[in-house]
Amino acid sequence: MRRSIRFTIITAILALVYFALPFTCGIFLQSSLQHFISYENERLGDTLGAHLALTGYHRGFFASRATLQIDRKDAQGRTVVLGQVPLDITHGPMHVTNGRFHLGLGVISATDFSLGKKWPYLLSFHEYVDFMRFHGLFMLKPASASGNSALGALQADTLELETASNLTADQFSFLLTGNNVHYQNVTKTVLTHAQKFVGQLSASRAGEHHWQLDVGMGLDNAHLLLTLPGQENARFGVNVDSIDLSNLHVDTKNIAAWLSKIVRIDEANSSGKSVPPAAWIALFQEFLTQSVSRDTQAHVEGFSLMSPMGDFEVTYDTSFPGLPSPHDYFDIATGNVSTLHVSVPSWSYVDAPSNTRFNVGNLAISGANNTVFARHLTLTAENFAVKNAQLSEAPPLFSATAISYRTESSGDSRAWSRTLRWRVGTLCFSEDCYKKIVGDLKLENLNFSAFRDIAAATQQVVQYDTSQPETLQSKWEKLALAYAKLITPETSAVLSYDMATGMGDMTVYAALSWPTLPAIKNNPTVDTFLDNADYQLRAQLPANYIDAFMQQQKINASPDRAPTDAPPSFEIQLAQVTKRAIDSGYLKKVGGDYILDMVGRGGDMTINGMALQVDSPVPLPR
Repeated sequence: MRRSIRFTIITAILALVYFALPFTCGIFLQSSLQHFISYENERLGDTLGAHLALTGYHRGFFASRATLQIDRKDAQGRTVVLGQVPLDITHGPMHVTNGRFHLGLGVISATDFSLGKKWPYLLSFHEYVDFMRFHGLFMLKPASASGNSALGALQADTLELETASNLTADQFSFLLTGNNVHYQNVTKTVLTHAQKFVGQLSASRAGEHHWQLDVGMGLDNAHLLLTLPGQENARFGVNVDSIDLSNLHVDTKNIAAWLSKIVRIDEANSSGKSVPPAAWIALFQEFLTQSVSRDTQAHVEGFSLMSPMGDFEVTYDTSFPGLPSPHDYFDIATGNVSTLHVSVPSWSYVDAPSNTRFNVGNLAISGANNTVFARHLTLTAENFAVKNAQLSEAPPLFSATAISYRTESSGDSRAWSRTLRWRVGTLCFSEDCYKKIVGDLKLENLNFSAFRDIAAATQQVVQYDTSQPETLQSKWEKLALAYAKLITPETSAVLSYDMATGMGDMTVYAALSWPTLPAIKNNPTVDTFLDNADYQLRAQLPANYIDAFMQQQKINASPDRAPTDAPPSFEIQLAQVTKRAIDSGYLKKVGGDYILDMVGRGGDMTINGMALQVDSPVPLPR
């Protein structure tokens, strides 16, 4: 008997729990849903231009029914019903979604409903509510059984939107996924297709009409075909294996201020005021400074462009793992970790106004950055030429073959070094050619912290701000002093350059250092760096080359020839200075070469063992 009573009590308790818990979850679910819609109308209603209302709510023990009505105001201020969505509501505390077991208040769903007769899609959503958040999945599919159905010019097999929000509607996350997405404009000049598109957005409310957003996007197997209007043969094609951009941060107040600057510059342009192009670059840098953080990443793989001018392929990825907070654009430019590969098999462009054709063949660029303290960049090209577009048989105005350029950087924040190397097989200006060009430039032990001052001074020069009273000349002077701060007593610069001309070989060696530079506590002057500079220049120049140049300019024996009404050309002025240097012994002829050997510190200088005479009657060429 006791066992039967005990069994009856347990059964009654289980029955009570079975009926009471779903009913209780239904009560809390209705209250949570009504509060959520109220919060959403308050915080997003103006932004979305819509108002939500829950009507016809019928609550049962295990399930409920309701209708979600979507309203908006028309141009006359009248309320227009956009749609009424029937909701199926299943009470918790236990439910299964996509084969997974969940605990929560319940599930809200609607299946295959339309937002109007002209709406070509059926919309379904499935949203489960746990004890703290809303989690939803919205799916858009064609209403037509024949396959893709167009919304305007946009087509897709499916569009899915996953959502999540807390119960107070001040934190949201959205994940939009499109499969087999197509777009074609009315004139059929733009055609795009993506096998998969992903867009991500998370939003946190920071205040009244103030949100902080995190944005990301991805593309897989995307294609773009662009035809220029009226030019059927001028087609551009873009193929992308994948693009991934994640964690781009947007503060709505900051972006509003940034957009106001764009409007101000655009108004200045429209009114005829002079706005430097660099002002737009400064705005782009400001946007990156606002939106990039240490978790921001970008990856582009298999990007290729096909055009009438030629093709190229790009692979690129970048991240900013060491970016401080807060930071400026200098931190972004110097702290990124990235790789870059560019391949251009052939490219040809004609500039119609100048009737000039530019050709490049087998251009390749490869770079790897592990912040600014470990950077490598290599550029090679088989050939480059500039020609008259109409005179195909004429020699190029300028051409180069077997081109290579390499730069590397190393060091730390106290001493930063950079090496640049370039090689050119043949370099021609019309029919005047030079061969075996080899150049090396080494910059060692620069004060890296000065680059931040350079970046700030450059920003002041290029930005468009009419409220600043400082003159442009003053800004340029500050920029020059910012560059001077790169120099320390350990800083040095060494240049070597070799080239073969048709009349002999040319060799140049130059070195510059500041071993006696005193410690500078206050703002330095340019004279401080000039007075403490040690420099050396050695040049071996083909005598036949210089003599031919002098003969071509027909310089008289006397350097102070009577002036004519027209100012002399640059070549004549250069020839006059060269003649003066030869007569003074600063260019000494040794065998088949002219030799220049200059050594000095500050204003004390000797050339070929002779002190420099500064009272030259021949002005430097302008």
